[in-house]
Amino acid sequence: MSIKNQLKNFYSLIFIPFILIIVLFSKIKQIRFGKLPSSRIGHFSTNTALNILEKKYQNINSYDIYYLEDKVSNIFLLKLWKKKLVILPRFIIFPFYNFFNNLIINHNYIISDNTNSDRDPKKLIIKNEILLNFEKSDIERGNLILDKMGIKKSDEIILIYNRDSKYLKLNFSFDSDYHNFRNSDIFTYLKAAEQLTKKNYYVVRIGKNVEHKLISNNNKKIIDYADSQFQNDFMDIFLQYRCKFIISNGAGIDEVARLFKKPILKVNFAPYIYIPTYQNDILVLPKKYLNKKTNTYLTLTELFNLRLAQSYNYNDFVKNDINVIDNTPEEILFAVNEMLKYLSNKKVYFQNINNQQQEFWKIYYENLIKFNLNYLHCSLESKTSFISAKFLFENPYLLK
Repeated sequence: MSIKNQLKNFYSLIFIPFILIIVLFSKIKQIRFGKLPSSRIGHFSTNTALNILEKKYQNINSYDIYYLEDKVSNIFLLKLWKKKLVILPRFIIFPFYNFFNNLIINHNYIISDNTNSDRDPKKLIIKNEILLNFEKSDIERGNLILDKMGIKKSDEIILIYNRDSKYLKLNFSFDSDYHNFRNSDIFTYLKAAEQLTKKNYYVVRIGKNVEHKLISNNNKKIIDYADSQFQNDFMDIFLQYRCKFIISNGAGIDEVARLFKKPILKVNFAPYIYIPTYQNDILVLPKKYLNKKTNTYLTLTELFNLRLAQSYNYNDFVKNDINVIDNTPEEILFAVNEMLKYLSNKKVYFQNINNQQQEFWKIYYENLIKFNLNYLHCSLESKTSFISAKFLFENPYLLK
């Protein structure tokens, strides 16, 4: 037997008395073990929140102990979760998790995965109070750093996040190129950013390990925080707590804003199946899909029929000779203006919902049912997200 296996067996023997104690104690109150998806900030945010909320709604009375993955995407987010959960070192908890997870007859000791990963069709997040809470000292610290960035307490902030390839390539060993169709060019956001500063907003680009610095012709109200000395885990979270809303292309970091119940404008959004129908104050500007053979754009129904509305893999688009087309600077600008109008008077916005918006969701939900994907979404009647009205007006092909 190898030394490695001998050590492994010895390590397991050490834990046997503790396992017996856990089994005995669980007769009084169930002890459970679970793993938090800490390596990616989106899942570390939303999956963790939904794990807490599902336990509450399922009336589970247990003492839960978690461990983390090898990587932690945000140390300050971990600090906030430790206020809500018992999180212990991996080397201590994993042996217990592994032992009980391998039991054939009883999985009561394991915290099961969320019903739908980071999807929230029951709207648990918006129905409950905000789980992430800042201490007064944290708020003072954040405002002090903002002051150094030139932003006062009274100033309103709008965030921009643009997904690119650099972060994953620097921080993970797996090949992430299959996701590249979700990326976009940060400079296509600049026209909208300039317009927002004319309305007296500060525009702050967030992120970490970005490919390109956002150059803004000396506009002091456009701040590339992601490529600055101020970027750190704490401010990544605090900025989303502090902002008016975030403009994002549907990457993981905006899940933090979701937990703070901030409005989100999702531009360059793909794939269509993951539109967050169950979130409040969400406006979506999706990408377009061009058939290279016919030089025509795919309709919503065609996207579902070709399984492209459901696909996260760029190889599927290559096989079907499809180009995924990014939003133009003008489209992003129109969507930003639409978001501002929505936030300024939601009642008027709802009154002006047109037939195209209704038709989009009719087709969308028909295909959800057809392909058994409706479990990912709330009901059509309770849907609270919207597609950009300007986008639907200028792209009527989508609804054919």
